[in-house]
Amino acid sequence: MPNCAACRILYGAKLPPQDPPCDTCRPVLCDENEDAIMLYSIVQNQWIMGAGGPVEINHLAVWAAIDRYGVKDGVKVFEKILALSRWMMNRINEKKET
Repeated sequence: MPNCAACRILYGAKLPPQDPPCDTCRPVLCDENEDAIMLYSIVQNQWIMGAGGPVEINHLAVWAAIDRYGVKDGVKVFEKILALSRWMMNRINEKKET
């Protein structure tokens, strides 16, 4: 995972000071998360929408992708995709508030 605090310090110490490229930052992926990341990239637009924006990722779409790609530990990958989608929804909602 990236070290966000260190990155902010590094970019803040530049002359002139700069904002870190948080929107384009790519964290280092662990091998155990590859299936979840790959499948999330497939279902990332399958949001269930509410009046204020996305409220949940479509579980049926996630399970269909897990089944279609023959993922071994489907429940574990499903849980990781849900965690990633919640993180993404929080980022979307934070951007709306600013």
